[in-house]
Amino acid sequence: MKAIVSCARRAVGWLQAGAPLVDVAIRGSVANVFFRSGLLKIDNWDGTLYLFANEYRVPLLSPGLAAWPGTSANFSSHRCSRSGSRGALPHYRCRS
Repeated sequence: MKAIVSCARRAVGWLQAGAPLVDVAIRGSVANVFFRSGLLKIDNWDGTLYLFANEYRVPLLSPGLAAWPGTSANFSSHRCSRSGSRGALPHYRCRS
């Protein structure tokens, strides 16, 4: 029984040691999606304007005016997800 507990503790230790690497890989893949989306919007600006005119329908802004911050948000999201920012809502641990 002690051998099983020892193996389990060792396995948990290895999993905890590898967790930051998995976290970095996941953050990198999410950042890559945002970055490619921003590049696609810049590469096909007419398509971007079409999306903002017909799909997104941003109130109070023309499609051309809304497309600029929308496209730049893809690049800032890329940087935030790669750097590990949690966004506007930080994660708090519940204490009971």
